[in-house]
Amino acid sequence: LAHELHAVSSLIGRAIAEEKALSNPVPAAKLVEGFTEIRRQPTQWLEIGEAVRLLREARELDGENSAQRCPYLHAIIAYALMTGGRPGEVLGAEVRDVDFDTGRVWIKHNEWRLLKRAWHERSVPLWPQLRETLEEHLQQWHPKGLLFPSHITGRMFTNLGDGLRVAFRRARILKRPALYIARHTYCSVRLQTLDGGQPVSPYTVAEELGHKDLSLIMSVYGHLQHDRRRLASVEYREATVTKIGQKKGA
Repeated sequence: LAHELHAVSSLIGRAIAEEKALSNPVPAAKLVEGFTEIRRQPTQWLEIGEAVRLLREARELDGENSAQRCPYLHAIIAYALMTGGRPGEVLGAEVRDVDFDTGRVWIKHNEWRLLKRAWHERSVPLWPQLRETLEEHLQQWHPKGLLFPSHITGRMFTNLGDGLRVAFRRARILKRPALYIARHTYCSVRLQTLDGGQPVSPYTVAEELGHKDLSLIMSVYGHLQHDRRRLASVEYREATVTKIGQKKGA
């Protein structure tokens, strides 16, 4: 019921903005009916060390070559962690979205992913670690349209089967095994990077995530990593975790 009321409220809100309605009755209706929204689960993200372990375990799962699992789970998770894309934006990515010449990854409308808002179309840096991962992926699998086509249907993945769940378990991550967690993680790590030698602007991060303003960045996505150190790029490497640990113990 919460989702239905939210949808109606959003529809009326748009009608008000277009001067086709005068007021939104949904908030008052909730009070009259004594409706209480279901409390959302706390937003989760990965610490850098957790992301490193997840990528390592995903690569090992790929090596097992199970017919029941995505054969390039590592590349998909890396793409999600280093672009901040929504699950549909990640799984619907095309080969042409990756521009190795300009060093950008584009998130655009295509037949697989239909972006809801104009500002959802954007680009993010092609971070060095992601470049390495995608070059390896392209060389091994030679995809033509979709960057990560289903190994069974050749079309877009609708889910990653039990691969993600197994990778989380092996990586000893006690958080819900969902691809969306990578989006939160990207934001938290990106907010701690440098841009031209200075701390990156939250406006830049909001733009890379496809947000119109800073509200969600600061209230929901902008988690503070426990491992804090300004990095030149978004990356999840063993060396990064080691250096952070050394700094803490110094």
